[in-house]
Amino acid sequence: MAIADLSTATSTIDVAGFTSVVGDVNVTLDITHTEDSDLDVTLISPDGTSVLLFSGVGAGGADFTNTVLDDEAATAIGAGAPPFTGTFSPQGLLADFDGETANGVWTLQITDTLALETGTLNSWSLDITGVDTIVQIDREDGSSTPIGALTDIFDHRFVNQTPQIA
Repeated sequence: MAIADLSTATSTIDVAGFTSVVGDVNVTLDITHTEDSDLDVTLISPDGTSVLLFSGVGAGGADFTNTVLDDEAATAIGAGAPPFTGTFSPQGLLADFDGETANGVWTLQITDTLALETGTLNSWSLDITGVDTIVQIDREDGSSTPIGALTDIFDHRFVNQTPQIA
């Protein structure tokens, strides 16, 4: 998908069949762009939560090649250098998606904020780990009480290899 000057490109992934709420989200991007610092990139969940992945990073450089954005990464995206390859923590918190539904349309928005430099969204993917709740059930009245959470029970990757303009 082309990323035109002074415009926003939007690509979606429709997630279905996820049986748990979100416990962790990571995003992998492959973007070719002649000036990375022109880009503002945001991920929007099916519930409407918006997280800024990065804005204005990589002055003077180009490209995001298999760039993984993960809250647990040791290096912030702003401390990295283009071409961005590897794992970085985003500028916003992907943990803002925790507890939300994973099913539905996830939207990636890429805004080119300056003229004269263009690019392409080659592909992107989501790694979503679910959380299942441990429930204690009372034998006498059938009531249930959440007592904890199991993590890393569900781990699915959803990929959009051929981004479409929405």
